[in-house]
Amino acid sequence: SCIPLKRVELIALSIAYLFRTYPEIRFTWTHIGDGPTLASVKQIIESETGLAERCTFPGFVPQRVGQVLAEEHGDVFLNVSTSEGLPVTLMEAACCGIPLIATAVGGNAEIVDETCGLLLPPNPDPEEVAAAIAAIARLSIDERNRLRTGSRDRWSDKFSAERNYGAFGDLLVTMPRR
Repeated sequence: SCIPLKRVELIALSIAYLFRTYPEIRFTWTHIGDGPTLASVKQIIESETGLAERCTFPGFVPQRVGQVLAEEHGDVFLNVSTSEGLPVTLMEAACCGIPLIATAVGGNAEIVDETCGLLLPPNPDPEEVAAAIAAIARLSIDERNRLRTGSRDRWSDKFSAERNYGAFGDLLVTMPRR
């Protein structure tokens, strides 16, 4: 969602900084979602000559985010929210084996670490976010594949419904009755 809590404007500023400061890095940015800050996000992107061609905004995609992530095979999934529980979006991206970058808020640290991506400080500036994206972009193919495997393994070990429902059922069966 393009709401203040999600800081999508920070992502746009970071993408603009990445575009200006790291010209050797080829990228595209796809933002899935809509909301009240989307117009200002697009304005940031359009103010940087040549950047708009690298950015797409398909809007709200109900019940298909996981499908879009699986089809796009992104190189990184970015979450810079000011607060989170344990975001389903990070779990969906991890399920697809996409390396993760997220702020160290709420439950993000439960899913993001050096085995699957990078954890940013809670209040990063655009330069820090761009540097994190650049760091992943500059990895060798083997290192990026290690992050992809780590992301998928994190999802499988901690967040797979199949695994968790079975473990929860086993726990219920072993609980003493009162």
